[in-house]
Amino acid sequence: MGNFHGGTQKLGKGSDVQADSVSSYRWVILSVTTLTQATIALIAQGIGTLAPFLITGLGLSKTQVGFAGGAVNVGMTLTALLAGRAVDTWGEKRVLVTGGLATGAAVVLASFSNTFMVLIVLLMFTGVWAATSTPAGSKAIMTWFPFSQRGLALGIRQTGVPLGGMVAALLIPPIAISFGWKIAMGVIGLGPILGAALCQVAYKDHPLEVGLGKAAKSRKWTELLRNKEIWLVSLTAITYIAAQFTIVTYLVLYLHDKTGFSVALASLFLALVQFGGMVGRIFWGYISDAFFQGARKPVLALIGIMAIVMALTMLALTPQTPIWIIGLATFLFGFTAIGWNGVYITLLSEVAGSDQAGTAVGLGLTLLQLGVLVFPPLFGLMVDYSGSYEMSWIGLSMLMAVGVGILGFVKERHVL
Repeated sequence: MGNFHGGTQKLGKGSDVQADSVSSYRWVILSVTTLTQATIALIAQGIGTLAPFLITGLGLSKTQVGFAGGAVNVGMTLTALLAGRAVDTWGEKRVLVTGGLATGAAVVLASFSNTFMVLIVLLMFTGVWAATSTPAGSKAIMTWFPFSQRGLALGIRQTGVPLGGMVAALLIPPIAISFGWKIAMGVIGLGPILGAALCQVAYKDHPLEVGLGKAAKSRKWTELLRNKEIWLVSLTAITYIAAQFTIVTYLVLYLHDKTGFSVALASLFLALVQFGGMVGRIFWGYISDAFFQGARKPVLALIGIMAIVMALTMLALTPQTPIWIIGLATFLFGFTAIGWNGVYITLLSEVAGSDQAGTAVGLGLTLLQLGVLVFPPLFGLMVDYSGSYEMSWIGLSMLMAVGVGILGFVKERHVL
């Protein structure tokens, strides 16, 4: 599998026909995995849109909202590496279908919560299953796409996260306003179940994967733990994902508190942030492939620098700021602070090699949860302590600057 170049090699008799079939069906695979990722993101991203309703309905503080926003990721931390290994061992389809069904059922269960602690526990249980989507989808792209298209393909696939977040920002607040946050959470739980059904119907294993079984998984996953580049890239990503989940969790509250926007209006800007992230993931993946000849490291550094600037720009927003400037600022924040993920996943997968891509992404996803679990609640704690957002935005900018600095030590190499 590691030598597969997107259908360009000989496949035996009828190889031209089979190569054409592989070349065309890879776009179906991309569509299926992107939509599946979006249904999972409805949950993780949607918690932020419920923040004002959780404060009212359960009496939460802003710090507790941060913990609620990261609870799904706690569960993902426990199982992401195992999910990645399961993908490399049993295949993408089985993991995608099982994970989607279990994730949807778990979040529907979480919608019945009546206390903060019950909500946290059930969201953590949701995350245990939600961890399957990213390793499985990334492995699918590594298998089906050649190196020359991989950055763009993984960038498109990773748009599923902001796509799900954008849908959540547009869908969840109106439902919560009309029917309550519990109904809204139950509705988004249906997404992963539908995604699992789509995978069951439309996903196919790559021709070279069929029948390979466990014998093809020759390298030990513990080799990844000794790969310094994976650790360095993931440390950078921890700081980047801190910015991503901070803006998703707190933007609605921030705009409501700082500019006086209604929750409904502020949610539209959160949707704009997610749309910026979608555009960014495609744009940065294409730039990496087409203009940097497959180099990922300089693109990640550029994204980080721009995100730092946008975090500091948040300090300048006031009730007098023209709405189009707020719109531009939030779009660009999403374009950078959410747009980096596809390039990161591509780099991580290439460092590991396609036969270990699922495990590598699972390991990286486990490490990323540190940023999700620690920094959004810390952002909220600093707001609660200081009474303003100024210290929090500055601290987030400094954290990302450290991440860009760590990236300088990464030695990038292309492994197909």
